[in-house]
Amino acid sequence: RKADDREYFHREYARLYQCLGDFNTSLQVYKEHIEEYGLKSDIICQYGMLLYRMGNEIEFVTFLDNCINNMPHDDYIQKAMGLLCRYYGERGDLVKSNEYFQKAIEKVPNDCEICAVMGKVYLKNNKGDMAKKYFKMAMEYDTNEWHNYIVDLIEAIEASKLINSWNNQRKLVMSKGLNLSNQSDVVKLAKYNSMCAKYKEGIIALDSRYKYSKCKDCIYGKCYRALLEYGVIYECGGDMLRFQNGSREKIEKYYKLALEYYEEALLLYGVDAVYEKRLNKLRKKLKAVGRKWL
Repeated sequence: RKADDREYFHREYARLYQCLGDFNTSLQVYKEHIEEYGLKSDIICQYGMLLYRMGNEIEFVTFLDNCINNMPHDDYIQKAMGLLCRYYGERGDLVKSNEYFQKAIEKVPNDCEICAVMGKVYLKNNKGDMAKKYFKMAMEYDTNEWHNYIVDLIEAIEASKLINSWNNQRKLVMSKGLNLSNQSDVVKLAKYNSMCAKYKEGIIALDSRYKYSKCKDCIYGKCYRALLEYGVIYECGGDMLRFQNGSREKIEKYYKLALEYYEEALLLYGVDAVYEKRLNKLRKKLKAVGRKWL
């Protein structure tokens, strides 16, 4: 039992450094862990994501692919397939993305998570109808937590330009509601309000999130997902004010708040290409706002 504890804490030690953004130390600890305890499936996704965050994309793909092909299948291998499905999908390679989806679904036919990943892949590639199909599959398979995918489904319906379905789905959300004792659902509700341009309601939902305990297995002091959503809401609020020719001071206030939330979230979570790009774009918006009133 004590040996198991040492192995667990050594693994979590590496994970902690990764969460803190100290990637080099995390990599060193992971290598020591693998040398002492061997390469086991319970670290492959964490180690793979570390390689990705360090910019070693080729090594990230090669490592996960080798694990998938050479290690016995379990939940961690299934998640590794999901990572590569998402990786190729985000780069527009739907053939490779679908290849890993098919591998995963052959092993676990009712895997709601891999269906949700595929839905996000199609959504990112502007294929709303296909995204809607996979999000509905995820909801069908995850009967207890179906609402985990409702916001994604709404986004897919909106992207597919099915206005009547979009309005009906809104009514479904309002009638069934989300479980606000669940931290993940609070963030999803905030995202839903943001999509509906109900920014005040989104902030209220996020503020309520801190009344609850942390998500299961979370080691962060704050919820980086909530921080990212705060950033999105304030950025969207600033965009709306620019469109309405609002005051420079208020636009700058909203953009600066968004900037602070993005930076804090990325400090907690580490490098995230999507939000890094959003952060850089926001900095350009702030400069543009300053130039307009010169």
